[in-house]
Amino acid sequence: MTKKFFALLISIILVFSALPSFAETSTKNADRLNTLGLFRGTDSGYALEGSATRIHALIMLIRLLGEEDEALAYKGECPFTDITADTYKLYAGYAYSKGYTSGTGNNTFTPDSTVTFRDYTTFLLRALGYSDKAGDFTYKECFYLAALIGLIEENSAYILSTTEKPFYRADMVDLSVSALTTNTKNSDTSLATELLQKGVFSKNAAQSANILTPQESYHYTEHDYSTTFTHHEETFSLPSGKVTANVIYVNLKNPSVKVKAAIANNTIGTTLPFSDIVAGSNAKVIVNANFFEAYASIPYPVGHIMAEGQFLYGVSGMYSFGFTKNNEITVGSPSLFFTVTAPSASWSCYELNSQTQTADYSVIYTPAFGKTFTTKCPAMTVTVENGVITNVNNVSTGTTVSIPQTGYVMFLGTNYTKTHYFATPTVGTPVTMAPTFFVADKEGFTLDDVTTIVSGGPRLVKNGAIYNTLEAFYNEARFTTMATTRTAIGRDSKGNLYIISTPRATIGQLKELMLHLGCTDAINLDGGASTALAIDGSILRSPGRNLATTLQIFVEN
Repeated sequence: MTKKFFALLISIILVFSALPSFAETSTKNADRLNTLGLFRGTDSGYALEGSATRIHALIMLIRLLGEEDEALAYKGECPFTDITADTYKLYAGYAYSKGYTSGTGNNTFTPDSTVTFRDYTTFLLRALGYSDKAGDFTYKECFYLAALIGLIEENSAYILSTTEKPFYRADMVDLSVSALTTNTKNSDTSLATELLQKGVFSKNAAQSANILTPQESYHYTEHDYSTTFTHHEETFSLPSGKVTANVIYVNLKNPSVKVKAAIANNTIGTTLPFSDIVAGSNAKVIVNANFFEAYASIPYPVGHIMAEGQFLYGVSGMYSFGFTKNNEITVGSPSLFFTVTAPSASWSCYELNSQTQTADYSVIYTPAFGKTFTTKCPAMTVTVENGVITNVNNVSTGTTVSIPQTGYVMFLGTNYTKTHYFATPTVGTPVTMAPTFFVADKEGFTLDDVTTIVSGGPRLVKNGAIYNTLEAFYNEARFTTMATTRTAIGRDSKGNLYIISTPRATIGQLKELMLHLGCTDAINLDGGASTALAIDGSILRSPGRNLATTLQIFVEN
């Protein structure tokens, strides 16, 4: 095959038959590798939907080289300070001594970061005897050689060379089986045959795995990544220990997916049993969302909440995940005002539907708060209906104020109204209300086309790295050392959504887990007795209290 032919493959991509089943093909190949002793999976199975990490790839390389016994007997030092597990130190130290890896710089290996198709293809070419150092191939053009020798089917090699696909453990399994059935450099002998001759596995195991003279082609064919939703429970071996978690992956590129926030009874400050929330929704996935004041007389939420494009609650200070109508994710800690604008004046309200009322404060109350609110101090109240100011009153403490179903009410404290820039509202004036940034968000959080927002904290992962800054709000034991039930959400570099529910983890372990899954950004949601998870109407994790806010994922037929 020439490079010119390889480049022309785009013209015939559409004539290829349907791609094989992700689960069926990969599970069979995982069974083959397991029979050969080359792939052992996790405590909860093969976890083929999970991301493959650098340490996973390095271990597979050593096994495919037939050098695992030597690695496990290694007596030298491991130069990588970020590898803490003893077994991983043996593999990495051995690989370093053999020149198979030099790490990622500054005595680090970043074992939990995800690998790419290009990374693992490069590893396999080396296992087959090809050397990028000797000029057999380049990292950038590894797929060309992989297609030339039959490691990767030609059409798939083209697709992988031109697009950035997520790399899963299933891909690692399938590529490894393909490598075993591929001849090594300048020989008529497959890698599997050479490993058999080295005694890496027995002839009976090789025959059982059908790896020496396969009756079907094992050359890697790219998977169909149109999968919208996956869920599995897995026990992860993290640097700080083992953590079991339900892992939910949602492909937000699929237009059938809708992400929505919901509040109990459609009213701020109320709760519902989780079973009632699940029964009243046809969502694919439902988890708990914002923290709320569970032990207060009125369980107000914490942070921003937006549903169906409308703010239901607005209090700045927490980290937020925003979802646009096109399922793009924006992450940050937005500081917002809720500004009412007239033709010649404007009034910025600090919060929306919150309980905070002082002489210096301004708050907007919408129907999401209920039918009325009661003033805690003297204030001016301004009623807006259908975009027009209909009432302006100076009220005393304890006044019950009605909230119109087609508008809202501004609470303006007496000191707020005494400022030199304050303009007295006038009945009959047309106005608009919109959230506005008090200061620009440092991470670029935007409200453009955002329809859903939930908030939480602390931050777990930021820009592909564990986030270790500890804000004052998160200095309690439940955020530092305590292991408890937890919920977290994250996004990967492709914009896919990950939702995690675990029966027991510290915040530190949750950070490690979200990074391990390939998340570039992640935040902790409410946890403890609020931790809740339901899939397809079945409750998998029941909270110990009624809930105020949930995040719900819908997959339309």
